[in-house]
Amino acid sequence: MSLFPTDPKQWREDTISACRFIPPHLLAAERYLVSKKWFAYRFATPWQATQHFANLYREGFRNYNRYHRDREAAETCKGLPLRIFSQASGTLTQLWMARQSADELGLPYELLIEFGFDFAGRRKRRVSPAPLQLFPSDNAGPVWAAELEKFLETRLPATLAKLDEAPQYRIEHYQALPMQDEFRAHIADHVLNGPGNWATKVGAVCVRERFLPLEAGIDLVPEGQRASVRSDIERDEELGILPSVPKVELKPLSFTPTCFGIPGARNASSELCAKCPVSDRCSNVGRAVAAELINKDGSVSPVKHAQDETRKASQNERQARRRARLRAEAAQELSV
Repeated sequence: MSLFPTDPKQWREDTISACRFIPPHLLAAERYLVSKKWFAYRFATPWQATQHFANLYREGFRNYNRYHRDREAAETCKGLPLRIFSQASGTLTQLWMARQSADELGLPYELLIEFGFDFAGRRKRRVSPAPLQLFPSDNAGPVWAAELEKFLETRLPATLAKLDEAPQYRIEHYQALPMQDEFRAHIADHVLNGPGNWATKVGAVCVRERFLPLEAGIDLVPEGQRASVRSDIERDEELGILPSVPKVELKPLSFTPTCFGIPGARNASSELCAKCPVSDRCSNVGRAVAAELINKDGSVSPVKHAQDETRKASQNERQARRRARLRAEAAQELSV
């Protein structure tokens, strides 16, 4: 599954679906989350990211029930409604909020979900945790955070090797985008402070994964060891034990940030939007998306419009009951 848009038609369908089914205040938060979420998801549409989160949650849900409850019944457990992405619902909104909570923490979804289910299992929860229950309650917050930190010490570095779903970070696709520069800084920190010898670390990120130019990787090595590290890497290349991952062609759409084109997400006065290289294009596309929603659904946010209509109908009903009560009381006074 590609975690970034490749087809304009699919991007439009994802964005329209998000606007139809997700409250606008949650869509607006996508702008803020771009610079916080795990690197693999920063080019994905929020709809794609939430579908990916849902798939991983379902897998974790089955594993949890397989281990803590009925092994056979676990095979048929769904965890979420099969058609959860086909209409607006409270369950979809909560799933969206859970995915955003993972983005807020900057974690790969599979690690957050694995840890959340494991933490719940160790606390002997009677009911399998819903997506938002993978995160701590107020009482468990400090313990949850401390346990998560220990869990990530060994698991998080390994996820850097699983960024095949985000080729935008490879050197052949470098465009000096803010997300790319943030990733390069993260990779440099991993090389400087991560475990392993210099040749292995530099060879992995510069030759095999092509996340950094080789010279940039060599510059991270202590000066007295650079020549030997370069020699070791060249030898590994000659022996064929340091192959490079295949190159992937990308379309311009694949370099747009996750919040791109979502009506209400762009804020011209925000620092994030001001620095974004596709801000003007985002504004134009967002207006086109809004126009299509108004034309087809009568509102930029059909889900909010439906909520407002329900609230208005409820208020009208309460007012009608109150007027009827007042009329009845007045009639009773006159009859006395």
